[in-house]
Amino acid sequence: MATSSITHNFVVSNPNSVKRFVAAIDEADRDRTPKQTLPGRQLTNPQEILALMSKRKKNMSDKYFTVNIRAYLDKDEPTYIGEESLYDLLSDFSCPKNTDVEYFLLHNAIEFTKKDQSITYLVFDAEDASLVGYFSLTIKPISVRASNISKTMAKKLSRVSILDEETQSYTTAAYLIAQLGKNYSLPKEKRIPGNILLGFALETISSLKYSVGGVMEFLECEDNEFLLSFYTQNHFKPFDTRITASQNNEPHTLHQLLKFI
Repeated sequence: MATSSITHNFVVSNPNSVKRFVAAIDEADRDRTPKQTLPGRQLTNPQEILALMSKRKKNMSDKYFTVNIRAYLDKDEPTYIGEESLYDLLSDFSCPKNTDVEYFLLHNAIEFTKKDQSITYLVFDAEDASLVGYFSLTIKPISVRASNISKTMAKKLSRVSILDEETQSYTTAAYLIAQLGKNYSLPKEKRIPGNILLGFALETISSLKYSVGGVMEFLECEDNEFLLSFYTQNHFKPFDTRITASQNNEPHTLHQLLKFI
């Protein structure tokens, strides 16, 4: 996943890409997955977050807990620790398989949260409060250029988006999983499974949908066979690609995939 996903304007304009987008909507609509039962939950109660921070074990069945990093940055909350202490908490995170994922957490996550560009959630092991992973979420518009498309395709697009007559584009707001990464500095047996980490991101989006609405979630991933297989196995449908620059300014391909919430 790339930091540029957060600032990128997603426009589907190539006719073949528009067809793939409509096909992905159809597939996603038929492949609505039941809610996954996860071995943990998000903490919002300040006392529970404080208990986790002090590494006090809980007599609970939960294996993991997620915490919105705003809890550590809000001076009005008892969970406030400030940026310096939060950077120290994040410093043990390592993701050599994707340096952009590591760089974002260590250098961008706090600033992006303060600016409301994205929100980062930390995932902790409930037993010892070790940081096992994180995910970052935001909301992005997706615009689909609709010139010269069939009535059937237009009808399908209208199910999830609104047509701007002036620009002849269908636009929908979708939840973007901007970053998703596990902590490889931990011993292998302590690392969180990828499907569980993704499950926490999807569960958080489901909670947001209940409050503010929305029908679609999407992400971008590297041109990597393992990652593409992982996301398609978790019911994401590919619809487009784009070329972007990596941290060392080398061009590389990102695949875009969507699913219905």
